[in-house]
Amino acid sequence: MNAEGTDGEYLVIVDADRIHDYVFSPQQLKLIRGGSAILRDLSDEQLLEIATGEPFHGEVVVAAGGKLIAIFPNLRAAEGFRNKTVETFRRRTATATATSVSIPMGVWKDTLESADTALEREKSGRKERRFSGGSPYWKTCECCGLHPAAHVYLDEDNKERFPCEACYLRHIEGKKNENGEIRNFETLANGSSPEGYLALVYLDGNRMGKFISDRGSETREAYRDVSNRVRDAVKLGIEKGCEATGRPSEILLIGGDDAIVMLQAQSVFAFLNAFHANCQVEGLTFSAGVVWAHHHFPIAQFVRRAEALLGAAKRANGTAEPQENRVDFEIVTESMSLATKHQEKKWTKRPYLMEDLNALVTGIQAWKVKGMPTNKVKALYEISRMGKDQAVLEYCFLLSRLTPEHRVLMLAQIPDTFWNGDPPQKTAAGDLAELWDFVAE
Repeated sequence: MNAEGTDGEYLVIVDADRIHDYVFSPQQLKLIRGGSAILRDLSDEQLLEIATGEPFHGEVVVAAGGKLIAIFPNLRAAEGFRNKTVETFRRRTATATATSVSIPMGVWKDTLESADTALEREKSGRKERRFSGGSPYWKTCECCGLHPAAHVYLDEDNKERFPCEACYLRHIEGKKNENGEIRNFETLANGSSPEGYLALVYLDGNRMGKFISDRGSETREAYRDVSNRVRDAVKLGIEKGCEATGRPSEILLIGGDDAIVMLQAQSVFAFLNAFHANCQVEGLTFSAGVVWAHHHFPIAQFVRRAEALLGAAKRANGTAEPQENRVDFEIVTESMSLATKHQEKKWTKRPYLMEDLNALVTGIQAWKVKGMPTNKVKALYEISRMGKDQAVLEYCFLLSRLTPEHRVLMLAQIPDTFWNGDPPQKTAAGDLAELWDFVAE
């Protein structure tokens, strides 16, 4: 050990903990914007400046999406930076935390794998701290309900709000990122069809660890290059996707290889197609979870359901190569339970390959142009949940009540056998019925 600290370079990884819990704990759009902006500034700018400046003199490899990977000249600089990140996260967010590890530099690939393993071990070993609840001696935060209220401010309706320290910091940052046209989720839903409905889209790259490792495992320069190309492609794809809708939208969270966007209900398919057309990195594919629900639906439930759908889409890909673009979706109506358990999907063909979903949407558009009766389409939903033989019988009866033109159109999407695959039986009938109201002609 010399005067400057232990000899030799050290690799440090800093990764924000439970990002979704931090960003989406309040329901108010302004506070969500603020929390997202704070994390974006921390990972993309502030930590980068701290790492490369005095007294640490680090070399940043990646800084995006709540994660930073950097190399420091010695152990003292590495540990000093780790301590500084704890202080910075506490000061900027009040409640959000980050896990970090440092290990001596060796061969880049081996060092990175060891650091990733150590990071996962650190994260799994951390205990989550939660506020114990209400008390006659303090007021609970009116925004997130998770911590004691510590401030007061006037909201856009000139009403007093009593936020905790974290939500107050979100409020201050949210004011800097205000969108005059979109004050809240209700105004975002203005002009949506069906009326009042929004769609949350959660996109994430498939098998990103393997994707980046295969292309950037040999050197830090290669790792930096592929990570930056993915980050820039995702950013471009999201921006172009929102533009393609021609309607109001809100980027709630965007990272290095994932994003969460809120759209008007009828904008989903234009967004997804424009995203895939513009997010172009060879070999990179994405899975998506889409949730349609009324704008009053809790944002935390939106996100939780989208996470489950995204997981289902990824599992459908498995470990096969190449990975494919897949989408799973759910429509939450006012008559449905707000339970978080994912719907049973034995009757549906979800998750869909992106090209198959486009074919389904094209079929719905053709049905609408040709005046397919809505009540006949809606009947498909109940038929799809019947027993195998009863469903075939009911479907044949439904076909007999259609005009010849409409019968041909329906058979083009759903065969006269009704089911595809046996066992287990699958059908697109229920999916067509559910998507009917969310597809524009």
